[in-house]
Amino acid sequence: MTSLLSKYFIGCKWLHFGVSYYHTDSKGITMSVALKLSDELIELARPHATAEHRSITKQIEYWARLGKACEDNPDLPLPFIKETLLAVAEANAGQLSEYQPGA
Repeated sequence: MTSLLSKYFIGCKWLHFGVSYYHTDSKGITMSVALKLSDELIELARPHATAEHRSITKQIEYWARLGKACEDNPDLPLPFIKETLLAVAEANAGQLSEYQPGA
């Protein structure tokens, strides 16, 4: 899935229209979907994105994945969910190591 933050110039002001992403359906057809996001959400994401070295789009995607994981696992603490998402990303990147008890 590829993301692209879209901005549209209207009059003298930039409007953040949303996030466009591309996904391939079960028939192999790639589609683009545009999501309209509020300026407030984009401005809230900006400093977090900068601090985490992410694009604003990637920051909002991270929040969405984290929020979904929290909703799917309401009994788990947030730090555990964040560490689990990081562990999955590390595994997907091939950064696996054998568990050493007591280490």
